[in-house]
Order: sequence, then C-alpha cells, then structure tokens
Amino acid sequence: MKHGPDLLDSDFLARLEKLDIVARKILSGEFRGEVRTRSRGPGSLFRGHKSYSQGDDLRFLDWNVYSRLGELLVKQFDAEENLNLLLIIDASGSMDFGSNNKMLFAQRVAAALSFIALNRHARVDLAILPRKAHQNRTAYFGRNALVPLFENLESVTAGGDFDLQRELKSVIGRRRGRGVALVLSDFFSECGYERPLKFLRHVGYRVGVLHILDRDELRPDISGRTKLVDLETDRSMKRNVSKELIDAYEAEVRSWCQGVEHFCNSHELAYARLDTSWSLERVVTKSLLRAGVLV
Repeated sequence: MKHGPDLLDSDFLARLEKLDIVARKILSGEFRGEVRTRSRGPGSLFRGHKSYSQGDDLRFLDWNVYSRLGELLVKQFDAEENLNLLLIIDASGSMDFGSNNKMLFAQRVAAALSFIALNRHARVDLAILPRKAHQNRTAYFGRNALVPLFENLESVTAGGDFDLQRELKSVIGRRRGRGVALVLSDFFSECGYERPLKFLRHVGYRVGVLHILDRDELRPDISGRTKLVDLETDRSMKRNVSKELIDAYEAEVRSWCQGVEHFCNSHELAYARLDTSWSLERVVTKSLLRAGVLV
C-alpha cells in the first residue's frame, strides 16, 4: 500500500481552495463551523437591516444606505460560535483494499473536510482507529494547523481490527460531545456499527456517516476457484465462485448497504455512501451536500 496521499501537494491544495469556495458553510444546521445564534452584535455574519429606533446602537447605522435613500437603517448581525468537528477514521485492515484504495480515499476526504472546517473557524479533532497503531486524539485549530494535520493523515496506514464501541469510549472518555462527529468507514466489522453510532448520539454529537466502499466490493470481477481472505483477521477460505454466487453476493451487499442507510435515517444521522472511484470534487460538492453534511 502507498503511504500517504500527497496531501501537501500544491495541486491538491489548490483543489481544496476551490472546494472551500464552493462549500462556504461547513455542515448544515448544527453541521457547520459558524453557527448563527439569536444574539445580535458585531459578529461577521450580516443578517439584514431594521429601521432605526431610539436606543439602537449608533455604531451600526448604515450610512451608505442613508446617503443613497435618506433612511436610517441599523445593521443586524448573528453572533458566531465555534464548533468542533470530530473526524473518526477507520484504519482497520479492510480499508486497505480496492482498485482505488479505500484508505487513501478516506485520507483525502478527511483532508478536504478538515481544510474547509479550519477555514470556517471550526476546531478539528482527529481520531484514527485503532488507536494503538496511531496517535491519540489530536486537536487542530486555525490555518496554521493544516500542515501538522495533513502530516498526521499522511502517516496513517491501515491494518488489523478493532471494536468501534470500545475505541470510541476510550477516545471520548467522560467528556460530553459538542459539535459534529463524522465517521469515515466501510463498516466491515464483526462488532457492528449500531451501538457505536448510538453512543455518539447519546454523548451529544450530531453524527454523520461517510460509508466508503470500492466498486470491487460491490461488483467483484472474480470467477472460478478462488481463495478469499479476510483482511482484518487473516482468515481464509477457498470457494468455487460461480455467477450465481456473485449474484447472491451482490444482492446481499445491496441489502446490507440499504440497512446501514436505513439505520442512519431512522436515527437522524446524516448518511452518504461514497464510491472510491469518485473524484474529490464530486464527493464534496454533490454527495456530502445532498446528504446534508455540507451546505
């Protein structure tokens, strides 16, 4: 497996700059770095005008409007709050797979989300699992944090297996969640995904699921006598792969994917299924927008 997706490459950064222009607001509703509140004050989020009345702060009179229209109007603003973006990245063995490697794809998507979030004044926490093989949860804030954040992402290599529920409890500890938690994973785990995602909701996060799959998993191009290997446990088996078996497999995979999506929808979790053959632009400007992760 290639180590590192060249996240600091100038062409890659230029693409992220373009994506930031397209996706100016990170995460719809609570899913954004800048959250509008009902507080009024000299924040940077302009909301509109109202007619001047006695007692209004004269500092917010719009003199340009007055010079053109002769009306005394007061500017109104929504105060800004910073939110956290927690990126939970699955680096288990099954992610090291695909004609378009799932781990590299996850690193690029995480880099794009981090770039946009830091530009929109959100704090970014990275939790790369399993923890024993990577740095502990690391927090980043501001544009100056891009280089160390990208270097951390570039160092990720996929391998092994982990219990997502146990890992999340270890990462979050006793702290209540604040902000958004996005889980980037193929969700190929014997431990399941339901309880861990419910746990994130329970501790207070708004949760989004980025379900990363490769086309070779959805429609495998294999036939005849084949050795199948579990990338996380190294268990293997030999099977005679017939067309009927492939058809049954594809139907099972479709049903499983629909089950993950239905679970997320029924528990008010944002969900986006991502194909590793898609471009980063398509992922950010279409899939994540449609899922309500970006707006």
